[in-house]
Amino acid sequence: MQGALAADPAPKLKNKSFQISGPRLVLAPGEAPTTLGTTLHVREKDVIFSAPIGYRNAAELLEPVTASVAGLQLTMEAGAVLAEHTAKGGYLADLPADALVVCEEPKQDLAKSLMGAVTLGLTSLGARYSAWTQLCAVDADRDGSIEKLFLAGAKQPEDRVFTEIAPARIAVSSSKPIPDSRVDVVYFDGGALNSENVEFQVYMRGAKLTLDRVYFSDDPADKGARWYTPIKAKKLPHPIVYGASSLTVLSVDAASKTAEVRPESGFAPTEINWRLQPQYIYVYVPG
Repeated sequence: MQGALAADPAPKLKNKSFQISGPRLVLAPGEAPTTLGTTLHVREKDVIFSAPIGYRNAAELLEPVTASVAGLQLTMEAGAVLAEHTAKGGYLADLPADALVVCEEPKQDLAKSLMGAVTLGLTSLGARYSAWTQLCAVDADRDGSIEKLFLAGAKQPEDRVFTEIAPARIAVSSSKPIPDSRVDVVYFDGGALNSENVEFQVYMRGAKLTLDRVYFSDDPADKGARWYTPIKAKKLPHPIVYGASSLTVLSVDAASKTAEVRPESGFAPTEINWRLQPQYIYVYVPG
């Protein structure tokens, strides 16, 4: 088991908070549809297309790591998958330009982490950490081993430093599937009372997201085409396109909530991103 060697000395100057971008995600090809060009009779909630979502680049930890990072005793188990992120703040600018930064999923429940705190009392939680924290690792020379850790969400300058560890081996791969994460193109409702017919659904770790827009692009500088979800089939036949996938709605029977659709092309590997739909909570205040 790899342990911490030593933390960098506290900085003389105040360093900035760590800022971690979201991981880049890819839409990996699912099973090639065997029904391309064939008319399908679909019922409400039938899935027409499906494909897994993965990390564009990720590292699998090949051995466990335990270390004291920013005052917390933290552990990453062997087999843990850390996604590549773009990060800045702390002393990240001192790393080589091509250094690999990989991170765990952000965590909100610090109470459990504090069970292993080594320098912290519970009353100082808010002063030392943000509501969300994220443990990250660095492979500075991209030799297949991580040798530094840092904690995003640390508020104090003395905590925004690297913790040096004995090198721990990683396996880096592309299009690493995320468990229980996928996209579905689904037929539903039959079109009665102005309801939509086809919806692009995204599930991340088993939870369905409420989307406003979906972006498909391999170029991070290009937001690509945008699709609102869901879509109503109007003048029939009605072509519908999601990224590289496309289908044609040929007919809709509102009474039986069925339709005839023809898949034209399946999903292709591409980068995917989205914007979540704002959620509003209405509060009644008695007059």
